[in-house]
Amino acid sequence: MDRTRPTLRCLTEDLCLPVPPITTPLDEVDHPALNKAQEHFNGTEERPHERIGAIDDQVLFKVKVQRWRGAVWKSEPCPWLVAAGIREDGSADDFYAALATDAKAARSAYNAQHSRPLSTQTYVGGLLPDREVPGCDREGWFPESRLPDRDLLPAEQAWSNVMDPAEARKLLGD
Repeated sequence: MDRTRPTLRCLTEDLCLPVPPITTPLDEVDHPALNKAQEHFNGTEERPHERIGAIDDQVLFKVKVQRWRGAVWKSEPCPWLVAAGIREDGSADDFYAALATDAKAARSAYNAQHSRPLSTQTYVGGLLPDREVPGCDREGWFPESRLPDRDLLPAEQAWSNVMDPAEARKLLGD
C-alpha cells in the first residue's frame, strides 16, 4: 500500500497548507497529522485502527497527534487523509463532533437533491478523493500520454474527459 496522502480539500482547507509544486508528491507534504497518518497506515502497523463510530456511510479511521485530529479513508492504492482539525475536548467545535454534525447535514442536503435517499445517518462522500466533476461521465476518464503545451513530469499523470457543454458554460460563467 502506498503512503497516506491528503485530499486537496483537506490540504488547503483543514491543514491550511498551499498546494505543493507538481514536483512534490502529496505524500511528502510535512504536517503532524499527515505524518501520523502515514505512520499508522503504512501497512506495517500491528495494532488495530480506531474507527470513527459517528460516521456510518463510509469507514473512516481516527488519527491523533498533539492537538490535531484526522479522518483517514482506506482505499487502494493508498489511504487518504480526508479531513483534519484541532481537538477541542467537550466543545461543539471538537473535530470528531464537528465532523459528525457536518456529515449529518451533508446527508440531509444529499437526500434533498436526490430521488433515492441515503439510508445512513451520515454522508462523507464529498470528502473523498473521487468527487464527481459536474457534466463529466464518472466512467469516462481516459489516461493521456502527453499534454498539448508541455511534457508530463516523470511521476505526473494526466486524465481527460468530455464535459457536457451546458455544464461547461455554467462552470465558466458564460
